[in-house]
Amino acid sequence: MVADNLMNPDYALDDPTSRAPRVGTLMRIQSAERTEDSRLALVVQGLVRVRVVEQTQKEPFTRATVQLLPDDEITAVREREGERERERHHIKR
Repeated sequence: MVADNLMNPDYALDDPTSRAPRVGTLMRIQSAERTEDSRLALVVQGLVRVRVVEQTQKEPFTRATVQLLPDDEITAVREREGERERERHHIKR
């Protein structure tokens, strides 16, 4: 599937009507190994969900500015922490 998308104008990030997904996962490459048939075998770690804001490079590979999208669980924890902080602030007055 990836090979079908590379350099395919139907998946261009700079075209708002393209088939390119705009939300994905920012990943860290943990290890890479070249196979006998010259493909790369990667082990990756997913870090955070992201949304493409703007394509910044097309060739030799695509790059983009992205917006981090926190997971719902992390957002809920931060909201609870904010509520506790507001309650503490209210009590101190």
